[in-house]
Amino acid sequence: MAVVERTGSKLIIRALGRNLTLQLDSAENFPPSLAKVLCERSGVANSAELIASYESLGVDQLNKQIWEAAAGISAAGGPAYVPFSNTSINSTFIKPDKPFPVPDNATLAAKRKEVQAAYGKQMSAARDAKSKQALASDMLQQATSGLNENSDVAYALLVESTGVAASIGDGGLVVQAIDYMAIAFDEPRTWMFKAKALGIAGRSAGSPQAAKQVVDLCVAQMDEAVKAEQFAAATEFARSALIGARRLGDRKLTFELQERETELKKLERQNNSNS
Repeated sequence: MAVVERTGSKLIIRALGRNLTLQLDSAENFPPSLAKVLCERSGVANSAELIASYESLGVDQLNKQIWEAAAGISAAGGPAYVPFSNTSINSTFIKPDKPFPVPDNATLAAKRKEVQAAYGKQMSAARDAKSKQALASDMLQQATSGLNENSDVAYALLVESTGVAASIGDGGLVVQAIDYMAIAFDEPRTWMFKAKALGIAGRSAGSPQAAKQVVDLCVAQMDEAVKAEQFAAATEFARSALIGARRLGDRKLTFELQERETELKKLERQNNSNS
């Protein structure tokens, strides 16, 4: 994780191979987990004070703090819920030498039941977006830290984490969970998993801000899917982004996405006819 650009109230960091933009113009827009850790590192009382003072921090110092934030993310709480979990990456990330096999359907069903039983109390108590976000983040952390101990359980944790994150419109956490799945497992379906989950996240977004963030993610993932020649997934990303743009009332973006979806459908048909 590294700082790419810091201008005015905009901070761009690079994580998991992509740029993530944080708008730091208000406490409500500041990701709570990052706010908590950076407040502690900077010696300020809350995220509002941090926003007022962060311009005085040097880029190198801020870069170091963001790395440290990644290490402390699992215990982070924060002053306010923000749907876009840009910083849910933790220091126990394990990249296997060789991807693990995907559990078969019967094994996955059994392991998901184990996960649901282990998290029963937390799942019952998680009634609002903030607590569900914490639950999904914890599942992701457990999956990344426990991969070598039991890969089938880790896969089930990633599935559950994705579902919880999507249900509250947290597109950032959806992407992180499925991106880790793609790295850790021999799973060819992750592009479409991600497209479908972001579609759910977009429909579940509880605010225009959250909806816009999911739309932006869909557009970014659409471009990445085209580069990977995953045209069916790219079309699905475009469809989800288009639905979100319509909900937001963004006519310009809606028009652009309509044209892009049409182009992608043509590419998908051409690819299918050539295969």
